[in-house]
Amino acid sequence: MAEPRKYRYKVTLRISHPSLRPEQITATLGVEPDRSWTVGQPRKTPKGSPLPGEYKNCYWSHSFPTPSDGELEAFVLGVLNSLSTHADTFRGVADTGGQVELFIGLFMEASNVELYFNTGLHAKCAELGVCLYLDIYDPDRPEADAA
Repeated sequence: MAEPRKYRYKVTLRISHPSLRPEQITATLGVEPDRSWTVGQPRKTPKGSPLPGEYKNCYWSHSFPTPSDGELEAFVLGVLNSLSTHADTFRGVADTGGQVELFIGLFMEASNVELYFNTGLHAKCAELGVCLYLDIYDPDRPEADAA
């Protein structure tokens, strides 16, 4: 029997750019964002409370439904494969001052978690122009689930 996974995760495609409007990203990818804003709009918390200042860039994000029994590497590779048709768009974002990333929120359920990302996954990220961004949450901090 396989050892149970010692973490949960959430994977989100995030795109930021100085001027590319969220509506353009939505139309190109054909996926609705979970969160988005345009440069110059008043800043807000994820729950909608006002924050001081204005956004300095445009932003678009979409979280992928995460299986309860899937391994992270296989899931991320599947997401990258599903995004392959948008490689030119992603490279164009980077070439014009923006960034495309797969944000991985990793919620540890043990003090030691081992992850492995093979070279095929790295190559797929490079091919698409997508960066990996890991944010790791300590199992002893209950506020980590709020992320």
